[in-house]
Amino acid sequence: MHVFAPEVLGVQVLFHARVNWDRIPALPTTRPGTRTSTPEHNQCPAMLLPQGAELFAIFIDENYGMFVQPQGFADTLHVLHVRWGELRRLLPADSSCLVVVYTSKSEKLTMGVYDVLRLSAHDHTQQTVFERQNVLHTLFQNAPRLDVITRHWVGLEYSLLMHMQEPDSVAKLPFEVSHMLRLCSGSAAQYELLLRPICIPQTLNPSCAVQNQRLQK
Repeated sequence: MHVFAPEVLGVQVLFHARVNWDRIPALPTTRPGTRTSTPEHNQCPAMLLPQGAELFAIFIDENYGMFVQPQGFADTLHVLHVRWGELRRLLPADSSCLVVVYTSKSEKLTMGVYDVLRLSAHDHTQQTVFERQNVLHTLFQNAPRLDVITRHWVGLEYSLLMHMQEPDSVAKLPFEVSHMLRLCSGSAAQYELLLRPICIPQTLNPSCAVQNQRLQK
């Protein structure tokens, strides 16, 4: 089971409970193994995956009850732990989102929202990932200051690869990075782990440029 389960999963919900199971967001699994970034995937949505991070799907019902499902456990459902109650200040009732939970560099347990699939009973799954990012951006702009919940940025795979080659950018991240995560992988609907650039910075070690170029091919 997940390392962060005690901090995220509350009481398990039985299948006969009155929960709208069809509104629980589908959280893709992650394909086994790691891959390198390639030119044909440059325009794919991707995000940086914090060290030790875990993914969860969250649904808020019409009465602001909050439920959570860990990645890889599509047949189970739990009440969301009370420590994440401020999520109600970001999302309205009858909404769902996908989140990444991790420990920051300052040892703070953090929940990063990286996708929103349903909002106030309106289905957003037919929109592209980047269209939903615009929705998410507006939500955070209009939300009050949150303590343990933040927006987890999604961008073009190529842009993230370039971002990871900038030492100053990496140093400013609130978390240590293990991999990049590709959020589109064809009809299989699975995420894919991507190797991050091996050497940082390139200016200090000429071999880094060669290694990073290989990652981009």
